[in-house]
Amino acid sequence: MAKRDPHSDDGFVTVAEVARRLCVSVDWVYERAKSGDLPSYKLPGGRRLFRWSAVATLEDRYREGGSVQRLRTA
Repeated sequence: MAKRDPHSDDGFVTVAEVARRLCVSVDWVYERAKSGDLPSYKLPGGRRLFRWSAVATLEDRYREGGSVQRLRTA
């Protein structure tokens, strides 16, 4: 039986979920959000949410080069 992706409905995910999925630090995710590389929605109080499709696109973009290290240092 195929595994269902829990984020296939393109819902929103938190900074912690993005960091866990991409194997990067929370600080890295915040830096990418502030620079605009990873579009996010800033909520009152400073919390950020990300569309799952944007996270997957970023992941794919960096993995095309075949290096996870590029993702961590980009």
